[in-house]
Amino acid sequence: MRLSRALDAARRDTPSKQPTAHIPRGFDQMPQPSWQVWRLLRRFGVLCTVLLIVAGCNATVLAGHPRSMRYDPERVGGLEVSAGPNGPRPTSPPPSGTAENTDGGAIDRMALLAINDIEMFWKEQFPKTFGAPLRPVDELLSFDPADPFSPRICGASPEEFASNAAYCVDSNSIVWDRSAETGMLSTGSRYFGPMAPVGILAHEFGHAIQHQADLPEIDDTLVSEQQADCLAGVYLRWVAEGQSPRFMLSTGDSPYGLNYLLAGMLALRDPLSTPGNPVLIPNPHGSGLDRVGALQVGFEQGADSCAQTDAAEIRKRRGDLPKALFNPLSQNSDMTVDEDTLNSLTEVLQQIFHPSQPPSLTTESATCNGGSTRSAVPRQPRRSGVSCSSSAGAPAS
Repeated sequence: MRLSRALDAARRDTPSKQPTAHIPRGFDQMPQPSWQVWRLLRRFGVLCTVLLIVAGCNATVLAGHPRSMRYDPERVGGLEVSAGPNGPRPTSPPPSGTAENTDGGAIDRMALLAINDIEMFWKEQFPKTFGAPLRPVDELLSFDPADPFSPRICGASPEEFASNAAYCVDSNSIVWDRSAETGMLSTGSRYFGPMAPVGILAHEFGHAIQHQADLPEIDDTLVSEQQADCLAGVYLRWVAEGQSPRFMLSTGDSPYGLNYLLAGMLALRDPLSTPGNPVLIPNPHGSGLDRVGALQVGFEQGADSCAQTDAAEIRKRRGDLPKALFNPLSQNSDMTVDEDTLNSLTEVLQQIFHPSQPPSLTTESATCNGGSTRSAVPRQPRRSGVSCSSSAGAPAS
């Protein structure tokens, strides 16, 4: 009887209708309970305590420590760490659709296959996140800046978009340099594997998503690029889950898996400006930490969290790290990876983890149990991504 009266009192204290809210999926962005909910929880807590005492039940304490999915070495964003092949599936359907000005080569065929897959994903995901059907991009355009007959790109000459891929706002189109020597898709594939062009085009398609969904502060180049990185991460999570009918992406130490894509993100960070090589960066895309962090948010937390990306969220994500790390004009925002740097990093890691048998560091070729180690991936020259501004009709970055 007392339990019934307590429940009735709790119902009277709790309004019958509660306002709804759009809540992101991030585990660190959970809604704060209202005072009515707290009162209800307190009542139930007291009742449960009394019932446990009366019933003679004892709570069970589990050994160990709670662990976030971000710091679980056995998982990547909640997914199991697994090795496996990467790139197009052997059973993938052939690419469909057309790209304007195509040469019919391997790069254009890969780009079409990637757009087919990315569009398939967002046709299902966009209505769930933004409450409206997806409007596909209106045009795909391949070009070679060395070809004098190449069409204009986003209203500009092809030379201005050399070595790049882009989303053109005014024409709702995605374009790419197909050149085998300088094109971003071919260069990415050469250094970071067959999933690199897919990741690049997922980023450009992210620009189409953000404009159609009218995400906040997209006129701010850094915010716009971070949103596109985040939305690319949402799609890549779907591929890593094994849901793509066209591509495979492993989360383990397989060649050209997720780790290689993250390395590609680092290569596409804003270049460092030094006294000997001054670089003006009027439209920053973000440091390596920014770019990998944004992709991680999308991979782990989904499209809802990408919709929350704005200047304030970027500042929060940077936390209390030194501001110089995010200033391309500061020499502290980048450093040479050499033996001294690696030795310093090793010392710091040993102080943090205290391994009983710390590993030795060598920068020379080595063997492990009689087998040769893999050589390091050649470093890709830094290149900035680019998208077109709807207000200026010219490259925004």
